[in-house]
Amino acid sequence: CHGTSDGADIVANSIKDAVTLVQRPLQVEKPVQSLKYLCVLDLETTCEDYSRSGRHLSPQEIIELPTLIIDTTTGEIIAEPFHMFVKPTLHPVLTEFCKDLTGISQEEVDASGSAMDAFAANAEWLRSLGLDPELRQGPPWAFVTVGDFDLRRCVFEDPNVETEKLPAGYRQWVNTKQTFMQFYGLRKRPRHLREMVSALALDGNKSNGSEGGSTWHHGNSSGNTSQTPPPAILASSSLPSESSKCAGLIDTRELARVIKCLVEDGCVFEITSRSLTQPR
Repeated sequence: CHGTSDGADIVANSIKDAVTLVQRPLQVEKPVQSLKYLCVLDLETTCEDYSRSGRHLSPQEIIELPTLIIDTTTGEIIAEPFHMFVKPTLHPVLTEFCKDLTGISQEEVDASGSAMDAFAANAEWLRSLGLDPELRQGPPWAFVTVGDFDLRRCVFEDPNVETEKLPAGYRQWVNTKQTFMQFYGLRKRPRHLREMVSALALDGNKSNGSEGGSTWHHGNSSGNTSQTPPPAILASSSLPSESSKCAGLIDTRELARVIKCLVEDGCVFEITSRSLTQPR
């Protein structure tokens, strides 16, 4: 579970002085991108406070699935985000730590559907934007995550996810921490999203509500990205209000800001990671 919390903010603030700002290029020759679109994803899961309980909640179950689409030509968000809460089954009652960390309430997960319902709705949302979840046709795209946890571990360790039924698009992705390290010539990977935000000096311009990375723009490119997803998709996505404190949705917006900087600086995005070859 890797959302935001007061504790996490304290840790992030305490390391700001230790984070070295990356050297961003002054002049950039726009490269040709092999991936036309990036689908930013940040899952939230059930969790427990290990420092107090002395144990990790196992297995962790997905409770929030947010995604948004970025055009790699401009770095802009081009469609209304997708968002769904998910009802856990093995640990249906969220811990107080989990609720505080993720900003997700017990009522929100109780009123939600299964993990597979959420992934099916997400795949349909991708199709509504002209992107093929099976990667067989249409413009090239890939998921982009902070690291490898979401699609390498979280999805495959959640007993509620039937991994063999997930489309091919969920089996490969761009690891932003790795891409960030390689592109800016760092000696080691950033430890987390907040470190990348600090290294780009984005701390003072939080994405909140309709500001910063949370806005979206109509596109004119192929893939029907200029169209708003059909009403049925928006209704099923249960998009929270702009004042929502849901960690997953907030982190997708924050990650989108990091990706926009990478696009502006001339980074070419490539697949860095793949999931287990054999389903659980």
